[in-house]
Amino acid sequence: MYFITESELRMSYRRTHFTEYEVAQKTRLTPEARQFLLDRNIRISDAQKEQLEARKTEKACFKGNNISSFLKPRLEKVLASFLLIVSFLTDEDIYIAEQVMLLESYLADIEKEGSQSELPELLSDCSLSADEKHNISAFHVQLPKGRTIALLQFLIAELNLLKAELTTKNDEKETAETEQRAFAVERIDIGCRILEGLIHRAIGGEK
Repeated sequence: MYFITESELRMSYRRTHFTEYEVAQKTRLTPEARQFLLDRNIRISDAQKEQLEARKTEKACFKGNNISSFLKPRLEKVLASFLLIVSFLTDEDIYIAEQVMLLESYLADIEKEGSQSELPELLSDCSLSADEKHNISAFHVQLPKGRTIALLQFLIAELNLLKAELTTKNDEKETAETEQRAFAVERIDIGCRILEGLIHRAIGGEK
């Protein structure tokens, strides 16, 4: 890091009176040099500082979960679907209904401040790996837990639709919002794997 001194600025100012001074990359002004510029009302342009402030603003925006106008209403619709399905599952399988309610809270946390909460242990225990996806058909709906399976599959479809909308939106966004979208997609993938695990249980699997 190179520090610009007051003496250097005085020499430059004698050669050419300037009204703006740009701090170059990997350089800094000494306190005396900065005061020299301020005393002469010379505007100080510090690109490095401006970039740093911009990055801080982006991170603060993401930390506070400033959900975009694109994501918020779609997430609300998905969460409403979860609540509706829970109301049906309560009469079908109270255990699965409770798991879906926990999952709804986990997904809703996307739009809350401090949304880095961990997945509840009860949910992680029933999650399937990505390559264990079930291909639900009319056959599964005729099983003893067919209604439950159909309801869970509906939620998977809702989450996959939200994921598709998030991943195919191509307009340019700020870095914080790009990170936010990626964070939402990650949680959606986790949600789908948990629902697959609950379907596996309803079909008669060990989980």
